[in-house]
Amino acid sequence: AVQIFAESGDVSTSNVVRLVKAEPTEAMLTVTPTAPWEFSYDTQEHGVEVAKDASIEGLGDVTVLYNGKETLPVNAGTYTVAASFAEGDNYVGKVIELGTLTITKAEPGLIHLDYPETIEAVTYNGDAHTVLVTANSTVIGLGDITVLYNGTEVPPVDAGTYQVSVSIKEGENFNATVDAIPIGTLTVNKAEPTLALLTVTPTLPVSYEYGQIIEEIQATPAEGVIGLGAITVKYNES
Repeated sequence: AVQIFAESGDVSTSNVVRLVKAEPTEAMLTVTPTAPWEFSYDTQEHGVEVAKDASIEGLGDVTVLYNGKETLPVNAGTYTVAASFAEGDNYVGKVIELGTLTITKAEPGLIHLDYPETIEAVTYNGDAHTVLVTANSTVIGLGDITVLYNGTEVPPVDAGTYQVSVSIKEGENFNATVDAIPIGTLTVNKAEPTLALLTVTPTLPVSYEYGQIIEEIQATPAEGVIGLGAITVKYNES
């Protein structure tokens, strides 16, 4: 407090003038980089640096806030950036809004996926064959992944060649795929036919006496066997 004394004849009077603390302003700060603050999601932290004017005495320390928190943002979204002044010798504490920081969603790609670099060929066995594709362990916020085989979600069973790709839905940090992302080629080779794939009637071995009518041997695909070619029964003489 400052005391001011004034004399008037033989009477002395005194008044007290109080100096109150001032409010800080954005002009007292240097913010880098300058706005607008726009980034694309890349798993990294993003933020701004704020420095107070060193020539101003009694200005409190400054903390940068993102949506009211000191934690630097990583995930896609919009964040209100503010400078929080602590109370100093000559300035009161105050929170000043500086602008908006935006992290946009990234486009998904092969770099964000774990998948077999070489898809091994398989042999037809009547079962569906799949290729495992998952999000990379370092990636957060990737949408659901659907593996496609020649453009459909149905895993292949039959022998043939299938183009494998993935479709990804929108996630917290990534946009949805516009076009499917190619992964590779899955080949289902034809299997070698065996007796186990056949139903033979009558059951072999079978023997006949001379002059007895010989029953025709018939061989058909066993139950559940699909895609077996035409079957011809051959006999040999001994």
